[in-house]
Amino acid sequence: MAEVDESQFSIMSLEDELTCSICLSTFDCPVTIPCGHNFCQDCLLATWKESYSCPQCRTLFATRPELKKNTVLTAVVETFKVRSSKNEPNLTAEESQVKKKEILRCDTCMEAEASKTCLTCMASYCEEHLRPHRENPIFRLHSLSEPVGDLLERICPDHHKLMELFCTQHDRPICSFCLQQVHKGCSFTTPDEQRSRKESDLRSNLGLLDGKIVKNETIIFEMKDMQNKLKDLATSRKRALTAEYQQMKEMLVQDEREALNAVDREVETGQTKLRVLMKKFGDNIDNMTKAKEEIHSLLSRSQTQAFLQAPFNLPQAINFEPYSPKISLDSKKVLASQAFAAALKQHLTEIFKQPVESRLPLNTPEVNPDILAAGSAYTTLWSTVGSPLGSGNLLEYEVESSSGHLKLPRSHSPGPQAKTAQKKKTPKPKPKNPQSTGDGMGDKNTGRSMENLLEFGGKPRGRTPAAEPKQKPETTDIPPDISTAEKRSELLKYGTVLTFNPRTAHKRIALTENFTKASVSDDHINYPDCPERFAVCSQVLASKGFSTGRHYWEVRLSSSNFVGIGLAYNSIDRKGPTSRLGRNAQSWCVEWFNVKLSVWHNSSETVLANPNPKRVGVLLDCEAGTATFYNVADRAYPFHSFMFPFAQAVYPAFWIFSSGSFITLCKLQQFSFVPHRLTHISPIMAEVDESQFSIMSLEDELTCSICLSTFDCPVTIPCGHNFCQDCLLATWKESYSCPQCRTLFATRPELKKNTVLTAVVETFKVRSSKSEDNPTAEESQVKKKEIIRCDTCMETEASKTCLTCMASYCEEHLRPHRENPIFRPHQLSEPVGDLLERICSDHHKLKEFFCSQHDRLICSFCLQQVHKGCSFISPEEQKNLKESDLRDKLGLLNEKMEKTETVVFQINTMQSKLKDGANKRKTALAAVYQQMRDILTQDEREAQNEVDRELELGQMKLRDLVKKLDENCNKMGKAREDINRLLSQSQSMAFLQASFELPKVVKIEPKVPPINLDSKKMIAMQSFAAALRETLMEMLKQPTEARLLLFKAGQTAAPVSGPARPESTGAQPELEVECSPAQPRLPESNSPGPQAQTAKKKRTRKTKTKPNESTGIMGIKKNARSMENLLEYGVKEEPRDCSPAAEPNQKPEAPDIPPDISTAEKRGELLKYATELTFDPSTAHKRIALTENFTKASVSDEHINYPDCPGRFAVCSQVLASKGFSTGRHYWEVRLTNINFIGIGLAYSSIDRKGPTSRLGRNVQSWCVEWFDVGLSVWHNSTETVLANPNPKRVGVLLDCEAGTATFYRVAERAYPFHTIKFPYPAFLEAIYPAFWIFSNGSSITFCKMQQ
Repeated sequence: MAEVDESQFSIMSLEDELTCSICLSTFDCPVTIPCGHNFCQDCLLATWKESYSCPQCRTLFATRPELKKNTVLTAVVETFKVRSSKNEPNLTAEESQVKKKEILRCDTCMEAEASKTCLTCMASYCEEHLRPHRENPIFRLHSLSEPVGDLLERICPDHHKLMELFCTQHDRPICSFCLQQVHKGCSFTTPDEQRSRKESDLRSNLGLLDGKIVKNETIIFEMKDMQNKLKDLATSRKRALTAEYQQMKEMLVQDEREALNAVDREVETGQTKLRVLMKKFGDNIDNMTKAKEEIHSLLSRSQTQAFLQAPFNLPQAINFEPYSPKISLDSKKVLASQAFAAALKQHLTEIFKQPVESRLPLNTPEVNPDILAAGSAYTTLWSTVGSPLGSGNLLEYEVESSSGHLKLPRSHSPGPQAKTAQKKKTPKPKPKNPQSTGDGMGDKNTGRSMENLLEFGGKPRGRTPAAEPKQKPETTDIPPDISTAEKRSELLKYGTVLTFNPRTAHKRIALTENFTKASVSDDHINYPDCPERFAVCSQVLASKGFSTGRHYWEVRLSSSNFVGIGLAYNSIDRKGPTSRLGRNAQSWCVEWFNVKLSVWHNSSETVLANPNPKRVGVLLDCEAGTATFYNVADRAYPFHSFMFPFAQAVYPAFWIFSSGSFITLCKLQQFSFVPHRLTHISPIMAEVDESQFSIMSLEDELTCSICLSTFDCPVTIPCGHNFCQDCLLATWKESYSCPQCRTLFATRPELKKNTVLTAVVETFKVRSSKSEDNPTAEESQVKKKEIIRCDTCMETEASKTCLTCMASYCEEHLRPHRENPIFRPHQLSEPVGDLLERICSDHHKLKEFFCSQHDRLICSFCLQQVHKGCSFISPEEQKNLKESDLRDKLGLLNEKMEKTETVVFQINTMQSKLKDGANKRKTALAAVYQQMRDILTQDEREAQNEVDRELELGQMKLRDLVKKLDENCNKMGKAREDINRLLSQSQSMAFLQASFELPKVVKIEPKVPPINLDSKKMIAMQSFAAALRETLMEMLKQPTEARLLLFKAGQTAAPVSGPARPESTGAQPELEVECSPAQPRLPESNSPGPQAQTAKKKRTRKTKTKPNESTGIMGIKKNARSMENLLEYGVKEEPRDCSPAAEPNQKPEAPDIPPDISTAEKRGELLKYATELTFDPSTAHKRIALTENFTKASVSDEHINYPDCPGRFAVCSQVLASKGFSTGRHYWEVRLTNINFIGIGLAYSSIDRKGPTSRLGRNVQSWCVEWFDVGLSVWHNSTETVLANPNPKRVGVLLDCEAGTATFYRVAERAYPFHTIKFPYPAFLEAIYPAFWIFSNGSSITFCKMQQ
């Protein structure tokens, strides 16, 4: 480079800057992207496939940047290439010297090529001048070699002697004088031996480089293959996510379709009802029109006698008051659909507001209890999304103004209980405490079977007004399904007389009425001790057991609250904690808890819809292995069946918990149910004979409830109701349901004419037609005498009738009456056809009077004899009175017709408004479901983007590693070339003096990195999507009316500290090499603490859950209920389904949560406020043992003989510290031997010690952090908050009385806070004490000495 000018050197020095970082070659068509980096255009486009990012700085561009050639950089590159091509022939100084000296000349003649070099003479000779060395013996001892060009370098610069030795210590050639002087004592060898040794080392290094290069290339290939697999994995995961969300959307679409169909069905039902009323009102108008015509016909009659004797009765329609029906779309199913849609949307909105990692524990929905109050629950909840039908809508809601309760549809209440419910429509009392409502959907804690109970046989704590014996919880009666009902008489064939067995009754169970009534006593009853008696649970068995045959019994319940009815083997445990009915494998139980009905067996719970029965029947079929429970009313309506093998005799079993509740074994006497029917016998029916009356009285029963006419081709459907075939088919359009009881049929029932009912209808029609076909005598005579003939000629039509002569005359024969004065007094009138009727049949005199009392015409002799003393008037006056009465009736008919026509007009208007209201409601429903689908689409998009981000991060890391390994391969390739060049060096001195070092990259061990898509956020998204799909599926499987209850009755899964890998629908290739596929790696930045490091060492494959294990809605074991499985406080605890994780000696394997270093505090800072504490023995429960100078508390198997005192806890196994605080800061630590069934908290000294509300966190005077199984919860005032479990061994508590806070720490090398309690203002009006609860044997709490 010495001959290159300065300007050229400045260009050649830019070789690295002018190299593309992708292809590692000089730029070809360079382009510049927005981040400022430059690449070859083709190289950059090859990297841009799915996303647009800079290959060097990884800057991500939303859209593809526009690429244009950088003209300045292109000119520089062209200049560089030109200069580079010119300098390629210019070799380096060493290379040129080598080329120049490739031909060695003879040192004597300086022309001929040298053939040998004499190492003694230190000169090279051609063949000519070498002859003396070959011929003269004196040169025989000279050392000849091949021509050597570096003779001067072989001369020692110090002694000018040939360097014929090699010092291995100083790694340089030396002469013999150097060996005797400077290098005296050094180990040496010959240059040839040293060359051989160095060549061997170089070849070893060459082999090492070859191996490393091969390994690097293999790893590069594997990583490139991993890139493809990573893409495939991302595609598969995105496909699985899409499938999950698509299933959820399809479920919502299906549910939306059902909700809209429910609205359509309600519209059709309302329209049918309106059409029927329209037909009825139209018939009434026709009848009244005919009555008006009859009145006008009567008023137009001129013959007084005929007018007075003509009968007229107002039609029955005049008594029917026209009304606008209360038609709405607010059926139970529609309102439930609306409420569920709104609640689900609210639930999804709240969930998706949370970070992805926090969503999984929130998957179990909760709904604001205030909006689920009885009566207005659905309407209020629907109003949150904008109901299309408000309170001011012209379509009236079927609501009583005084109560606001929704009326039950008549068709939904065939049983007597439903009718009673309709009669007793009174406003429900509002709970005094809004935080503890008695509603099963609103109370946060009432849904758990034993969570709020403190001791069996005692009163439930925190009882709300809905649970008081005097104020029963008002649950909506569920309409019994007539299709599954059985006749009670059929069941009574297997009736069995039972009594309670006093030897099994718990001492709190009082048995009365000859051992047929069981109730809860306030005091223990002095029963003798025996092995059969229940000692823990307030239960009792029947005195008789069964193993064969069929047996039926009934029990009467005082209230469906804290009562259980079941069956149990005689081998059921009587003394231990597993003796509770349904909490073991030997018993089955149907249990009412508050307003919830659950079925229990082997500690597995199934929630049922509560029929709220007053009498329960049980049919035990030992041959079929079933036990069926019935709600007994007019019929027996089954609501649950058990199926089990009879391994031994099974006994009826009963559990009673609440004072005021009792169970009575019923005497099996069949009672009859006669529906109330109003029977009215019309006076017209009085003349019908007895056989005809029996048929004619069935007119109401033989009337179709759709068309309100007598049955025409009657058919009977499976629910038992009858309709006209055409009427029924007209109502069946989209779905098949009974128009009367609303029973829904999956398929269209087969319709066949009911032959018996058809015969009855035909008989009824024949008898009815006979009575209609017999006209009155007056009508028949009028028809016969329509044309009145002259009584003289008997041919010509009469023009006048002489009432004196009592004869009718034509104009010809009337002339004497008109012309002869003797006939002038005779009274003439219009032709009268009933002259004979005007003659008194008794006295043959003209009837010229009208008896008002007997309502008939009489003669003068009648007036003096039979009707003597009766009031009478002239026929003309009676006619005037009757005309006046008929005109009044005419006015009444006109008024009634006008009113009916107005109502008909309103009904027509209502029909259109009903359609409009339905359209608005369907639009609102569609909007809610669309919003939910949009929410899911947005979350799906975020999940897909998260997969893309994870893929991009993995690809970026792989590309960086591939690039680094490529660079390492290039460096090792250059080292190989250097070694080969050295090995080809023929000059030993130059070879020995040449230095070589292996590149540092040889020490780097290449390996495939553990890259996958299982980040914490990604796993949380997958787990949440799968859990949400399962939750929706479980919800939508339920009946519409029962879904809303699932928002509280849903079982909360145990919180998972680290999200488990979800089970994908498709196979996903595992790319993680160093860690187990079933355990995702924790990010290194998230695991600074020692537990996280331990977690890395203990990565083991998770065991799969057995199929028979009880799992929750999301596949997580249901073991996080705070008090559901406990039987009595202070008793040795043995949880149900006791898995190895729950054993005292085998701690539950809850994954350690990596502490957050950003929130950790130095323990030394907390120890400044250290306080030494001990337990107060005067507060310790008698099952709490205090040892080690009152610094250790544990559970004792037996009661400790502590003296009785007011401050001692009597119900819960709890204890307070001996010191309380109201000012300052105080810090203490406790060591936990077993994080299972332990609570640490704070309590005021005023906390209840004896009653059922003394449990920590279940009142307003205490706060508690409670470990239950592997779950961690915070309790205050009976409100639970679930936390992620940090699984601490030592817990610190910092109480800051000034700030009103208490912070709980997991103490390790630092103190990691996991929860802070904020006390309400004003705080610490009295001293607050550290408080502790211990339940499980093997668990203990110890106060730690404050030593840092």
